[in-house]
Amino acid sequence: MKKNGFAPLIIISVLTILGAIGYFGYKNYLLKPQNPVVPDPTTTWKTYSNSDVGFSFKYPNSFIEKPVGTKNEEVKLFAGDNQYSLLLKISSDSKAYNIKNLKEFSGSTKPIGPYLVYLTSSVDSGGGFFTTAIIPFGNYFINILISPNDGDESKAVGTEEIRDQILSTFKFTN
Repeated sequence: MKKNGFAPLIIISVLTILGAIGYFGYKNYLLKPQNPVVPDPTTTWKTYSNSDVGFSFKYPNSFIEKPVGTKNEEVKLFAGDNQYSLLLKISSDSKAYNIKNLKEFSGSTKPIGPYLVYLTSSVDSGGGFFTTAIIPFGNYFINILISPNDGDESKAVGTEEIRDQILSTFKFTN
């Protein structure tokens, strides 16, 4: 009896097909665009810490801290990069700040850890644009206000982006 000669031909065909599938699948994987890793710009920023109240956050390197304290609240101005300025106010004045007013005043809220941040963007009485984040924290209200140095409302997106980047670095230490 003569053996069938088709078995080796079938095995070679199957291996060739599997090899082709593997080759083109691998080639397609290599050519497929990968999601680029976008570096976090805040990793090299400066850090502001307040151990008395118990928080810290990062801010752009182009900002320079300038204390401007008052009797009832701590105020720090971070002069910006010729485009934006950041004003930090820490207050325990519950008459100036209260949750009811924050809820009415804010456009939106977002959580940072267990705390709720009240966010708003607005135009002041002088026509200058600003964006704020107010964080009720213990007996304090932490207010971060960012504005374009020239008050230009068209730079609103930039102020909100900087605010959100700063808030992403916020840490409570107490």
